Amino acid sequence: MNELTNEELFQQLQEKITNYMCKIPDSKTKAHEAEDLAAEFLFAQHEISECILRLSSDYFYLVAEAKLRQKQAFHASEATSVKQKEIESNADEAYLECYKVYQNINSKISYLKTKLSIFNDAHLVSRNISKGNPGI
Repeated sequence: MNELTNEELFQQLQEKITNYMCKIPDSKTKAHEAEDLAAEFLFAQHEISECILRLSSDYFYLVAEAKLRQKQAFHASEATSVKQKEIESNADEAYLECYKVYQNINSKISYLKTKLSIFNDAHLVSRNISKGNPGI
């Protein structure tokens, strides 16, 4: 079985998130539908949490790698002043590539955390509706 890359996992999850967003309950949601929706939103939270966990692992690795590359560039610089060495190390290609990738992962994690919160609320509202307390 081929394991998905983090990018493929994120793309698949985005499609699922779009589908889940269409199912968020409103005042017209019936109690019998709400029970199923509550379970779906709970599962959505699980899927998002798993993806955040995988992305976080890569994120912390890339942050460390970017810092290492920046320090290597700093020490490899032939500049005489510390300020010039910092400028050169911040412009190092290897550092910038790592930085760009970990910033991308960080934005995906932020996006997923937002959706996690939305689906948590949707789960709670669905549960309340299924118990006869719409609260909307």
